[in-house]
Amino acid sequence: MGDELEELKYNLKVSFSRMKNDIQDNKEKISKLLEINQQLTNEIQKLHKSLDKGSDSKSELARQFNRNKKSIIQQRIIDLVQKAEYNLPDLKRIIVDQKRYCSKATFYRYINELEESKLLNTAEVNGENIVVGTNSKIQ
Repeated sequence: MGDELEELKYNLKVSFSRMKNDIQDNKEKISKLLEINQQLTNEIQKLHKSLDKGSDSKSELARQFNRNKKSIIQQRIIDLVQKAEYNLPDLKRIIVDQKRYCSKATFYRYINELEESKLLNTAEVNGENIVVGTNSKIQ
């Protein structure tokens, strides 16, 4: 019984020693993880700050686009018809339906304005209205 008790004491001593070493290792790992976590938190804060600055420039771009939206869309229409011949429904499908640059009513208003300012011409060919550019650009 004495030998068993000594062996049990020894095994407990070894087990507690291992547990103590494991606890120490885990403390070191936790310390390293906390340090890494702090670094990542700092990086995230920097990224948030840069995104906030970027959102200011994005909102400024959006404001500029909204101010110049009409001329930008009209120029896109002119660019498309100078590259290829489109009938009016196909041009509407590209500008309004696919690209979603503007509404259908706005699109036809822009077409009328471009025709009035002689930047676009429409010609009826075989019952279809073909839109033709006049090699001019919007000022």
